[in-house]
Amino acid sequence: MKKKSLVLAFGIAACTLGLAACSNHVATVTGSASVYDSYVYMNTEDVTGFQKFSYGMRYLKTDMTVTSGRVSSLDIKEVFSPMAWARIDLADYPAIGDDYIAIENMYLDETTVGTGYFAKYIQIGDYVFEGSIRNTSSDSDNSVNYRFCTYGQSIVWKWVDIPSTVTSSTTYPLDLDDYLTDDTSTYVLYPRMLWYIDCLESGNAHIVTNYVSSSSYDKADPNYPEGKIYRNELSTETEFAAGIDALENYLTGKQIRYAYSTTNTADKENYRSLSTDSSGTWRYNPGYTLGEFSDDNWETITGLTDSILSLEQIQSYFSCVNIAFASCEFASLI
Repeated sequence: MKKKSLVLAFGIAACTLGLAACSNHVATVTGSASVYDSYVYMNTEDVTGFQKFSYGMRYLKTDMTVTSGRVSSLDIKEVFSPMAWARIDLADYPAIGDDYIAIENMYLDETTVGTGYFAKYIQIGDYVFEGSIRNTSSDSDNSVNYRFCTYGQSIVWKWVDIPSTVTSSTTYPLDLDDYLTDDTSTYVLYPRMLWYIDCLESGNAHIVTNYVSSSSYDKADPNYPEGKIYRNELSTETEFAAGIDALENYLTGKQIRYAYSTTNTADKENYRSLSTDSSGTWRYNPGYTLGEFSDDNWETITGLTDSILSLEQIQSYFSCVNIAFASCEFASLI
C-alpha cells in the first residue's frame, strides 16, 4: 500500500469579525484548521501497524487581529484529536470495564511496539461517540477510511444516536473526523473544528465510563498528553513551540497574500513561494503572488526549520493565516 502525503483540509473555522471604532481600524478572527503529519500502515482487514509513534492528526487554533490592513497580533496553537486524549492506560480508568478498543502491534513510544488501548466511548459537547477500528477494503485515495487512517486516525468515532438514514457526515457525525473537516461554505471556514476546540477548552470533552445509553453514563477526565490540550505546551515540544513563535513573529506586521504556487505568464514557469535554505530554514517569497518573479524577494523565517514543520504542515499554516487575514482585512480598513 502506498503512503499518501498531502494536506487534506485547511482554513479558518467560524470567522467572527469584531470591528472596533472606525478610528482604530481593528478586526479580529478566531478559527481553526487541520494539520497532518502522522501515518498509519493498514491492510484490508485491520489497522495493525503504525509507521511511527504519533497522536494522530491535530487541529490549529488561530487568533488574529488585523489593524489598518496588517496583522497586528497572531497566536496559533495545535490541538489534539481524540486519538491522543482517548488513548488510555486501563489501570488508570478501572470504571471503563470492557468498553475499550485494543490496537495490537502499534508503537507505544518511539521504539516500543505493543498493544495500545483507547476508550470505546467519548463525549464531546452534547454528543456521545462510539469508537471502532477503521477498516477498508480499498486502496482508493478517495476513501474516507483510507484518508484518515493515512494520517493516524485509526479509530472512527460515530455519534451513538445518529439516524439510520444518515450515510455521510455532511449533516451529522457518522464519522467525527469527516464531520469536522466537511464544509461546503463559500470560504470553507470549518466551524465544526472550532466547535470541537471550544469543547476541549471549556472542559466539555470526556472519556465515558459505565456507558448504558447517550443519557446514562459517567464521565472521566480526558487523557491529554502531559495534561495539556495544546501541543505547544508540552515539555517535549519546546523546539516546536519556539518555531511557531518564530512564524508568528515573522507574519506580524505583514499583509498576507499567500499562494503556494504561481505561474508566470511571461515564461510559463511555475514558482513556489516556500522553500528552505541550505540549513533547512524556511523562506517565503511574497512577491510571487503579486507577480514579482524575483529571487531578490526571498525572506527568511528565522527560527523555523523543516525539522519543525514539514512542507505539508507549513502550507497548512500559511493557508490558515491567509484565510484569516482575508476575512479581517476589509473590515480593518473601514
